[in-house]
Amino acid sequence: MQLVDLKTGKLIGVKGSHNLQARFGEDVISRMIFACVRGSLEPVHQAVITNINHLAQALAAENNVELKDITAIVAAGNTTMSHFLLNMTPCAIRLEPYVPTTTVYPQVYARELGITINPEGILEVAPSIASYVGGDIVAGVLACGMADKPEIQCLIDVGTNGEIVIGNNEWLVCCSASAGPAFEGGGAKSGMRATKGAIEKIVIREGHVTYETIGKARPRGICGSGLIETIYELVRNHIITPDGKFDTSQVGPRLVNENGELRYVIAFASETETGEAISISESEIANLIKSKGAFLLQLNRWWITWGSPLNNWRQFTSPAALAVP
Repeated sequence: MQLVDLKTGKLIGVKGSHNLQARFGEDVISRMIFACVRGSLEPVHQAVITNINHLAQALAAENNVELKDITAIVAAGNTTMSHFLLNMTPCAIRLEPYVPTTTVYPQVYARELGITINPEGILEVAPSIASYVGGDIVAGVLACGMADKPEIQCLIDVGTNGEIVIGNNEWLVCCSASAGPAFEGGGAKSGMRATKGAIEKIVIREGHVTYETIGKARPRGICGSGLIETIYELVRNHIITPDGKFDTSQVGPRLVNENGELRYVIAFASETETGEAISISESEIANLIKSKGAFLLQLNRWWITWGSPLNNWRQFTSPAALAVP
């Protein structure tokens, strides 16, 4: 959440927290199943509202701002999250033909949903494009300015669901691919979301590993961007082969055998906040390769469909330009 001065456009403060919806499922599909099959929509909706209120109260307190002086909220989320926020049923989104309740959301008073800002404050939710291309992608297109420029550009949002947009100020084409939780730290023993203590950048040179963590804290795990950079560095240093397997000739203190599986240690136990080593295994690398494949499949389909009129964006469909080696 960002707190913005509407008179000057100045960013006053930024704050984030763990998504309280995680108790109902790690991904939006699991949460939809809870809301539509196993439980009800109300607790999932209330989890979103609680997150918003806590963050707004914390930002206001830290920056000496009264809650009554916050007069508007703009929310940009995937289609399912936008439905949860507005207490709209998302049940048809996961069922063929995958139709959301709506893609253009009504402007409402924030108080109608229990959001504790100015009583006359409004909530504006960024519109979605389709069931799996949401307002977060719309906001991304607007933020990077690709819809205002004549040159063709590509926007890729990498997460549990991966979206790709290509276009310019005359046209935009988008699609989504199910990438699984691999790019958000899921499926990895040391994986975590992009929060404080997550390794997000890594460099390997001559066997020496340096890394950066979110918030400059002691490492607690590794998030999606860190996993992508790790694999790049492992390839660049010939520690793994093109099929994602470790080169056993590269034996060193960082390549260990744990329960019969080779793991590469990114941060030793003595370096971490938890006292446990942060590492990556061959099976975890395989999960990332499969997720990468989902993106490339979508791009290849695009090339078959749109390749003739879009020959000048061949660079964007190059695996070297887009993908983890």
